[in-house]
Amino acid sequence: LVIGWALVAVGVLQALVTPLRFRELSESALWFCASGFLVAFTGAFNLLNLANTVRQPSLRRVCTLANGVVTVFFVAIATHRGAEPLHDPVSAVMIGASVLVTALGALRERRTFSNAS
Repeated sequence: LVIGWALVAVGVLQALVTPLRFRELSESALWFCASGFLVAFTGAFNLLNLANTVRQPSLRRVCTLANGVVTVFFVAIATHRGAEPLHDPVSAVMIGASVLVTALGALRERRTFSNAS
């Protein structure tokens, strides 16, 4: 629950900070803002998945896929200069949280699939 809300907050914050970081509307500014929305929507998927009382397997799969995509982007962004260590502790925390949520979602998906068969 905490990680889901944290993803929503970080994503919304990133989208809101876009005009401060970029003084003009450019392709870079649009990508920066869009990636904030990606993170926020992924957090929202996680919150919906936690509140999924109907137990829709498709929602779990979409949530797990979204978590995996965000994890790949976090790693790519944090290491974009090659094999350098992470640029800041926030990147390490975001990658760790994203990996954890992805792994837990995949394990939950596997367990649900095993119980259904």
